[in-house]
Amino acid sequence: MNISALSSAARASSARSVDTNPVTTALRRPVEALSQEAQSTRIRLSAYGQVKSAVAEVQNAAKALQDSKQVQTADAAKKTAEAFVKAYNAENRTTASLTRREGGHNSAGTLADDPRARSASNELQRTVSKTESEFRQAGITRQTDGSLTMDTKAFEAAYAKDSGSVRQALGTVGSRVEVVASRQISASGSVGSAVNNLSSKVVNLEDRQADAQARLDQSQQIVQEQTDRFKTGPFATGVSAYKGVFSI
Repeated sequence: MNISALSSAARASSARSVDTNPVTTALRRPVEALSQEAQSTRIRLSAYGQVKSAVAEVQNAAKALQDSKQVQTADAAKKTAEAFVKAYNAENRTTASLTRREGGHNSAGTLADDPRARSASNELQRTVSKTESEFRQAGITRQTDGSLTMDTKAFEAAYAKDSGSVRQALGTVGSRVEVVASRQISASGSVGSAVNNLSSKVVNLEDRQADAQARLDQSQQIVQEQTDRFKTGPFATGVSAYKGVFSI
């Protein structure tokens, strides 16, 4: 009889018993499921965080269009208008990427199955499209893909010709866009509420996961204690005696 091998087998068996115990196995499933759901929710929350940040940038740029100090001179007004165009286009790209449908060589975006982010972007686009005439006075045009482009020379010429009209046009656009952007990222808006709901869901899932993990840990401890008693019981005593007799 190879008593060392038998003893090693007993230790290995006790370790396996902790992992394969039916109760432990059953308790591990909800821990793993909650972990996966929490991670998936964090990914969606991160995506909505990007959308909210992009809309907030549009909101700030729209506010600047209404600030008389930031459109007081041709150079200042041009920089302010360029900042708005940049923020608006960035929001369009961010939302388009995150809500992209799967097709061709493109994988689906994180929020492809969630209409709220796309709805917010569409509302901003509709608002801008309604102010195209005002934008054209400042040399800004809306492209077929929804993005904005700015002809700086046309802007400078328009400002030099009638600065008051240009400032008024920028203020009108800024006012309308700010209202929409502010509503979208507010606690009751489509983007703001999504962020808040997902944040709450992550906290809830993490709490449930911690509770399930505690039950799993307790179960594993009980199983380990049972296997430890086995290792120090009559079988273990017999093994030690056998080793002593044969000087193993």
